[in-house]
Amino acid sequence: MAETSIAWDLGGHEELLHAVYLPPHTYEDGATVGEPVVTALFREPTANGGSGYTIREYSMGRGGMFYRFPEEGGHWSRTIIREEWYRETESRLPKGVFGDL
Repeated sequence: MAETSIAWDLGGHEELLHAVYLPPHTYEDGATVGEPVVTALFREPTANGGSGYTIREYSMGRGGMFYRFPEEGGHWSRTIIREEWYRETESRLPKGVFGDL
């Protein structure tokens, strides 16, 4: 697993905060993913003018996103995002990934 924390502004609409590369593996439900996956954490604007966080998973074999949490908009709770990140990657987000110390 390769991992990086970055703050990358993608045209003022969203910001890539952290990404992890996962080689092909088998999920806990037995589903086999025969291709590498990149899981990324973004900060993006919400409909009400605030900001929220999203987790997206991209297939390196098929190209394109196949999972997004939450499905629409951004989630404001860092705790929920940390829990979902751990569930998806089995790794913890590093301290300071949200820009706090």
